[in-house]
Amino acid sequence: MSTPSGNDVDTHVQRAALITGAIAMSVVIIMGVGWFAVGRGAIEPVEGPPILPLALSGFGVLALIGAGAVSRMLLQAARSRTSTAERLGAASSAHIVGAALRESAAVVGLVATFISGDTTWVLALGALSLVAIGAAWPRRDVFEALARSDGA
Repeated sequence: MSTPSGNDVDTHVQRAALITGAIAMSVVIIMGVGWFAVGRGAIEPVEGPPILPLALSGFGVLALIGAGAVSRMLLQAARSRTSTAERLGAASSAHIVGAALRESAAVVGLVATFISGDTTWVLALGALSLVAIGAAWPRRDVFEALARSDGA
């Protein structure tokens, strides 16, 4: 069993945190686009059933739940990798994929906002996305545990 230097773990944690932070920033941008577009009257609400934005938001919440499940499965798969570098790389990927999936809830909120003309959808789902991204932020202890693991 090989134990990597702290720099190897730090590099992977920093990479995952940097990309996760960029994804979180994109959620803020998505929220701003929705708020600005509706506030400026740049979009016309779509004629349709009023339940549509609510249904879309339900899918956004399901995306948040699914993101957690996918992240856990990817981290579990990372434990079975044989080399330390593979385990750490897979853990980085698991965090990044999870953050991207959590971001999708904000995108769904933006669509619901464009359909309804109501910023509540993008702001609520965007805030939930940010909370979920923050709750699943890449942590050094997770990477250290994978680095110490023997791939079994």
